[in-house]
Amino acid sequence: MMGVNECLQDGTRIYLIREEDKKKKRFTLFKSKKNERRIFRKDFNHAELVGEELCNVRNLRCSHFFLIGEGYYHLNRTEFYEDIEDKGYNIRLGSYDFRDPVKYDYFQIADSILGSEYLEEILEFAPTTENRYQLLDEIEEMFALDTFMGQTDRYWNNVIFERDKETKEIHLAPLYDFEYSLNSSYINPNCLYDNVLHTFKSEQDYKDYIEKRPEFAEKLKFYLDIDLVDVIERSYRAKGLKVPEHVIPFYEKFEKERKDLIRRVTGEENVNQK
Repeated sequence: MMGVNECLQDGTRIYLIREEDKKKKRFTLFKSKKNERRIFRKDFNHAELVGEELCNVRNLRCSHFFLIGEGYYHLNRTEFYEDIEDKGYNIRLGSYDFRDPVKYDYFQIADSILGSEYLEEILEFAPTTENRYQLLDEIEEMFALDTFMGQTDRYWNNVIFERDKETKEIHLAPLYDFEYSLNSSYINPNCLYDNVLHTFKSEQDYKDYIEKRPEFAEKLKFYLDIDLVDVIERSYRAKGLKVPEHVIPFYEKFEKERKDLIRRVTGEENVNQK
């Protein structure tokens, strides 16, 4: 929907780093010679910034993104866009690695258990009842956010768990990879939301889950009060970017469709009709 070049402004800050080897994967790691924290970098995608801002609003842990400019030299410094726009840098997104290997062990579903849907299995890893409910709450927050954003890529590699080495408690690691969101053409009408932990193929699946876990409905309803266009504009301003006017009508329509879904599955539609 939006390319980085139409969003850049003179005051946009860009962190300059050495260009990656083109033979490597699109999504790669970078580590500076000064032993700085590793940087994940990937092609620019507006949904990453919006996902981060929504996590900030909801107070959810997530990866934090910034703009990087890839060039020939190992520079590792920040410049304004107007100072590099003629230098041929490839503008992409970067985020620091959130892992803390001293405090936590990290694992993914494919590393641990076999099956088709893993929600109940992963909850069994929690060492206490309190931790089990904490973990379930964190997972449901992910379900709700992804439902609002229309996430279609929450497969095993995009869900990471952390185990505290001291307490052995299990928590959902910071959320990341919102790339395949905010685009109605991604959404499969035969499967409203597919997460490696739990799949909601239909609206009835949401209703059945909510009947067992009414708390999930409250998480979903939080997004009924969100102004998506305002969130998009804030997320861009925070990075020194501008939102092209021509994309606003699409996101207004997208927001309405997602909120209509949330109202139907939570029963808010019937409340409003009364």
